[in-house]
Amino acid sequence: MISIFNKIKKILKEEERARFRIATAFKFAIIPILSILFLLVLSYIILSVTLSVLNSHIADISFIVPDLVNSFVSQTIINISPWIGAMFVILFCIGLMVGSLMLRPFKNIATYCEERLVNESSTYDPSFTTDLMLLNSFSEWFFHTVETNSSKNIAIPNKYKGIHKPVFEKNFFIYNFLIVIFVTIISAVTIHYLSLEIYEDLVDVVKEVYSKSKEVTGFTQSLYRIFFNVSNLAIAFNVSLYLFFLFHIYAKVSTPAFGIFATMRSFISGKRHARVHLIGYTYIRSYTRSINKYLDSLTQTKD
Repeated sequence: MISIFNKIKKILKEEERARFRIATAFKFAIIPILSILFLLVLSYIILSVTLSVLNSHIADISFIVPDLVNSFVSQTIINISPWIGAMFVILFCIGLMVGSLMLRPFKNIATYCEERLVNESSTYDPSFTTDLMLLNSFSEWFFHTVETNSSKNIAIPNKYKGIHKPVFEKNFFIYNFLIVIFVTIISAVTIHYLSLEIYEDLVDVVKEVYSKSKEVTGFTQSLYRIFFNVSNLAIAFNVSLYLFFLFHIYAKVSTPAFGIFATMRSFISGKRHARVHLIGYTYIRSYTRSINKYLDSLTQTKD
């Protein structure tokens, strides 16, 4: 019974973080799906235009054109659904990992604060947490300084002065950009393959009705070049969405990272009342509470 209660308590405590990871994973996984849907919409338009043009030469079968379009759409969706499902599951799992990596610097600091409250021999080692260099390097200096210096007013190194807004974290971008490139390559190959599958389905539909038309062969050959360009357009759409995602997820961590850094800097410079208060960043609320408890203990000790 106690074990169940502890599990429920842990779930409630991590609910916001779990939501953040799930939301990040969903955004990460849905981007290629949106790109494929974009490809389907363009394919639908191409098919409609193709049938309309050919219908101008063979008007007596125009009544079956709507059925052909519906058949193409339904059959294509059935054919690519397993691919889309498998891709979504794989990317969702990768997205969960990305979400966890986003929270890792905050978790590392909060864990140290909690451990330090119960064990003064604990040490802070951010060597593995290299995504947010400003926060990590300052935290390392901060913890070492406040725990070895009894003064209330401590001089801050020059490299930490004059920073009044979130800084661009090059390591963060490089690390996550590599992940995005890897996923984009996989997505591009999949999109190109599905584009060829859709093209073949479209050709089958056209030939089924207009097989005796002399214009069909040349027309379908020209369609290949069109679909090649459409495939490239869908890939470019996919890349653009992932770049937007990269900037979006960066904003999710850079602002709270700066907030924690600014609070620590104010605290060590003599403003002992400084605490972390971040509105709108509920996914790190439990971490900031641990940091604030640590700052409370330092205030009581030095006072």
